[in-house]
Amino acid sequence: MARNAPGRMRTGIREMVDLQLAMAKLGFDLLATGAHAAGVIARRSAMLGAAMLQPARLADPEFVRMAAEKVEAASEAGRRAARHADKILPRSSTSTMMLAASGIALAESCLRPYHRRVRANSRRLGRRG
Repeated sequence: MARNAPGRMRTGIREMVDLQLAMAKLGFDLLATGAHAAGVIARRSAMLGAAMLQPARLADPEFVRMAAEKVEAASEAGRRAARHADKILPRSSTSTMMLAASGIALAESCLRPYHRRVRANSRRLGRRG
């Protein structure tokens, strides 16, 4: 039994490093999403300000897209969370590390629809001028 202890220790350290890397990736994804969102908010605020001066600009499809995309992203994130919950149900044998990794995976999965849409909006609005 003493012979297996070092192998278990290395596996535990590897799991911890993998968990830390996954958490770092999630942090960077959150940071990137926030940075893109700030740019989108600034561009859309400028558009809305211009539309207040010229009400005809309120017919821009971008104003409808603003609300619709949030509903779509929230719906997709909810579906992803439900699928994740179906796959990962805590068991008495589930380790704390596995539960933490599962939580990070859930957060990444739910962030993905928002990140994808915000990044696309940032690119599109950047080209629009």
